Amino acid sequence: MKTMSTLPNALPGTDDAADEPISPDKYSSLTGETLGTTLDINTWEGGVRALQAFERLEREIDAAEQMSDEIRQAIRSQIFDLIASSDGPRDAGVYKATIDQVRKAQRDVLFNGLVEACDGNSHVFHTLPVQIIQIAVATVTYNGEEQTWANRIFRRDVNLRGGESLIDETIELLKRRSGTPESGGGRKKITDQLRRGIMTYMERTVLADKAQAPWRMGHGNPLAYEILTGSGQAELIKLGVPVLARLILDHKKFLFVPSDTEKEHFLTIGDALEPLEYAIIDDASADLTRILGGGYRGEDYRDALNRVLNPFCADAGKAVVMGVYRASSLAPARMFYAHRDYVHEAALIALADSVLQEHRGFPMLVDMADGICTTYFGAETLNRPTQAAFSAVGQPYRYLDERITRT
Repeated sequence: MKTMSTLPNALPGTDDAADEPISPDKYSSLTGETLGTTLDINTWEGGVRALQAFERLEREIDAAEQMSDEIRQAIRSQIFDLIASSDGPRDAGVYKATIDQVRKAQRDVLFNGLVEACDGNSHVFHTLPVQIIQIAVATVTYNGEEQTWANRIFRRDVNLRGGESLIDETIELLKRRSGTPESGGGRKKITDQLRRGIMTYMERTVLADKAQAPWRMGHGNPLAYEILTGSGQAELIKLGVPVLARLILDHKKFLFVPSDTEKEHFLTIGDALEPLEYAIIDDASADLTRILGGGYRGEDYRDALNRVLNPFCADAGKAVVMGVYRASSLAPARMFYAHRDYVHEAALIALADSVLQEHRGFPMLVDMADGICTTYFGAETLNRPTQAAFSAVGQPYRYLDERITRT
């Protein structure tokens, strides 16, 4: 029996090769020209003539599609069988859903309100005196039931006590805002990590504890990297892992579909699928092993690793399976995550919801949750009142981004 690792470059694991420097020979093989040629201004077209190079554009696309078609045929004729005979999940393989199965999933599950989708958004209004972070989460079903939650976090690093220590405190403030490694990288970087971590935590909390439908649909990876690494806060691991356990290990009926993925080998397999086909490829064990080996430093992190993270990952690695599906002939393949006990039902739900958007092949219910979040809690719901508040204190322009005032 061949294992996944025996396939020659067909199913590579995630590695750091993409981050390695590209040699001159490699660059030439990838682009068909040397870097010197690329950087020679005399080879560039002046004005808008570069946009009129239709013949080369069509030629390159045609050649790429012909090559892709050959790869698709090779994957269908050889790789599909290897997936089924691998040491992966018990249901590893390629499956074809019927039109009747898709219609039944739509009628009996989706349109019957038995799937609740969740998505969130976050926005930051960044100024020198204060950063305001707005995070919102919404759920929706096809029965028209919707719920929303939102919160604003006000983050200030100014806490001057005045008096004789004013100069020292000001110097300390400048150090914190310098953005150097010694200062922790500056405020903006930390804020980005925190807001992503908080948003993913709240999405999964809502799916685990607030959603009422039997099936829970989310956006991204259920094993959120931001939670498992703490996003700079070990406490987020301690609080977040129990939430993931309730959703993944206890509830089990979940489906997550990401917008994109670094697992391009999964998408290459998915590109060979016909409409209404799906493939179950691997479980999350290897991904979690890599995360656990990432180096958790500090007493708080080691405590979180030993008390909650290691036990959870030991169970979740085999429980979460990963695959790809293709909803229509127009849409690209999409990756999905589900529990191993309900992976076929999850794949059918993904197909049934995604065929409603033939051009996207992405679950419409997730898009609806995103639309609710954007409508009620879009960027303007933070920017407008914040700008009005600054105007009220006599500073309408002082902290606005240059791009905002450009027009």
